[in-house]
Amino acid sequence: MEAAQLAELTHSLTRSPLTNEPVTAGRRTVTSVYFGGGTPSLARPTMVSKILNLLPTLCNVPADIEVSLEGNPTSIETARLHEFRNAGVNRLSLGLQALDERDLKFFGRDHSAQDGRRAVEVAREVFDRVSVDAIWGRPGQTVEAWTRELEEIATFGVSHLSLYQLTVERGTPLFRALTQKTTTVPDADFSADMYEATVSTAARLGYMQYEVSSFALHGERRNRSAHNSSYWTGSDYIGIGPGAHGRVRDGPRGRVRTYRVLEPRAWMAQCERDGHGMRRVVVVSDEETAREVVLLGLRTTDGLDFDILRTVSRAECPVEKTLDVARVEELIAAGLLEWTSSQGNGAADRFEDAVGLRATTKGLAVVDRVVSEILA
Repeated sequence: MEAAQLAELTHSLTRSPLTNEPVTAGRRTVTSVYFGGGTPSLARPTMVSKILNLLPTLCNVPADIEVSLEGNPTSIETARLHEFRNAGVNRLSLGLQALDERDLKFFGRDHSAQDGRRAVEVAREVFDRVSVDAIWGRPGQTVEAWTRELEEIATFGVSHLSLYQLTVERGTPLFRALTQKTTTVPDADFSADMYEATVSTAARLGYMQYEVSSFALHGERRNRSAHNSSYWTGSDYIGIGPGAHGRVRDGPRGRVRTYRVLEPRAWMAQCERDGHGMRRVVVVSDEETAREVVLLGLRTTDGLDFDILRTVSRAECPVEKTLDVARVEELIAAGLLEWTSSQGNGAADRFEDAVGLRATTKGLAVVDRVVSEILA
């Protein structure tokens, strides 16, 4: 597995995904690494160190590069955190999910609430930056219970919270329970109340929202997820490993989506044969790229940066082509959006004076609907 990972990383950083030709435009700069998907913390720390040692030989790596590891709150995984820190990991993302035993069992989690509490405690002893994932909108959950849970999570003193609304996926126990009508999830109105409680409670506890589901302690930029922020600003990201996907610019061909072979053994066999596990490469149009940047940028409190939009879409004047400016003005009047100016973090009065667009606090609560209305 390690040899295949290293081969695929080398290929991804040095060759075109479409033509397989060597890249001649210069070395890439890698600003973050995220070991995620499945249970990467069950992997060997030597794999992490080998990947991190390979990177400077292939690309530019800043001294403050963020290296995140995704893990679950089990004793087997947390026992190895010191090894991962020594291998180069400097940020841990823990899938806590809930502090309610019933919900953890319902979701089929392998850890208990007490395991979760202990895992966060151990993680905080090892890493300066720890992110905790938790889910709201669970069956039978009340606003009061969720608020109390957030208050307890805040006592852990982690640097980051990822607070997601429950999503129902086909094939899960929750999907079957909803289909059989043995349980229910909150309706739209109640979900709106829970979202409002999430944002206000997190702020009261010192965690400032910078994306719909993301909250940084004291609002400090260092406590944000640099890796996730790169997605939201339209930066390239390379995905390696079974089932991984990425978005990268491929010279004059523009941006492409990459998809790796899903089945691990087949992926390894292809890496051994071809030096990579690529399954499919799809060219993304400039228009589609622009729409993605609008969707993701407006999910953040910084908002959409027009310069980024122009860069990623490779168009001279993509803003009016991408946004329905008249509809934006209507949503500004409704208090859902605002133009941003170049003066600090202030708002602009007119589109002609704006450098970007962002959702207000009210708008972030319904941002998916807002985006669907303003795309030209």
